[in-house]
Amino acid sequence: MLAFVALAAVLGLCVALQGATNGALASRIGLPAAVLLNAVVVVVAAFVWWLLAARGAQAALPSSWLLYLGGVYGLVIIALAAFLFPRFGAGSTMAVMVAAQLVMVLVLDHIGWPGQAVPVTVPRLCGAGLLVLGAVLVLWPRLAGGR
Repeated sequence: MLAFVALAAVLGLCVALQGATNGALASRIGLPAAVLLNAVVVVVAAFVWWLLAARGAQAALPSSWLLYLGGVYGLVIIALAAFLFPRFGAGSTMAVMVAAQLVMVLVLDHIGWPGQAVPVTVPRLCGAGLLVLGAVLVLWPRLAGGR
């Protein structure tokens, strides 16, 4: 369990750093070029990982087109983070993003996709509510001042 918490923390740090790095890159070379450069790095790194991985248990390509949407979501994440970090601020962007993620994953957990179903309970809803409240508090200077 502790290893999963640590990995999730690393994931959160990487998402924040990715947005900041891509935002800085986009301000220098433009948003489309930054997204393309990021995609090239991802493809090369994924290819090297694939080459190094044991390929004995390869499965057929997924038949449902829905399973390919992860790449589209990745593009949206990279492009919007690069666009929003320099304009909306890292803290504001991450606060709204994390709150939205938690609301969505509660729905996904509840329906059991992609794994085991985890029911939405009052404590989990309270936790999500507190996170949304936290996002509002992080945004408060912008909400109060209109900036």
